[in-house]
Amino acid sequence: MRLSQIRFHAEDCNFVIEGIPLKPYHSHPNNYYYVQSNMILRREQIQKIVDKNEFLMTISAFPRLGCAACTHSEYKSDPLNSFESSICCSDHFKTSNHSTNNLSLTTACPIWRGYLSNVDRRWNILSRTTDDRTKEEIENNILHSSRYSSVSCYLSQTSQIYNDIKINIDHEVYQTLINNDCPEGVARHFAHLFLRDPLYVTDEQVYPTGD
Repeated sequence: MRLSQIRFHAEDCNFVIEGIPLKPYHSHPNNYYYVQSNMILRREQIQKIVDKNEFLMTISAFPRLGCAACTHSEYKSDPLNSFESSICCSDHFKTSNHSTNNLSLTTACPIWRGYLSNVDRRWNILSRTTDDRTKEEIENNILHSSRYSSVSCYLSQTSQIYNDIKINIDHEVYQTLINNDCPEGVARHFAHLFLRDPLYVTDEQVYPTGD
């Protein structure tokens, strides 16, 4: 694998960039040696195209995002005319091809809008902001977790004994997968996922680029 093969694409916020290997790492332990070199190369390539007074920061999230005058140039929130309806962040911060989340709740860990909190990770916050379950689905335990949450099932054949969480499934999807020789554990996993509506689709998924 050539280390120069890196793909860059936009992340959730306009000032964030994500770089990934063009080809996935393999499962062989030797591939772990590529990770650090690849990360260094990503930073070197990005640093070449930014201004002299601009530098990359490897942080979970910007600690003061959502505070007044937290960026240069400054962009003020406009909740009445915003697709985010955020009282903290302008739509200018948002990448247009990403799903809409409440930015003020997912801005930092362990710092939210400039305040030090007793929460040191953002996954639980992100999970709550994407919880689109209906009242019926919650009260009747049809879906016991948010759309962004941990996987409910172990997928490997040898781990099926640990699947002690009762989940609801789309039986038609389940039977279709079983009829096409899909392993039972994997079939249950996808049949459970298909209980949710497909709310998040990017342009790349609708119009593949062929890269």
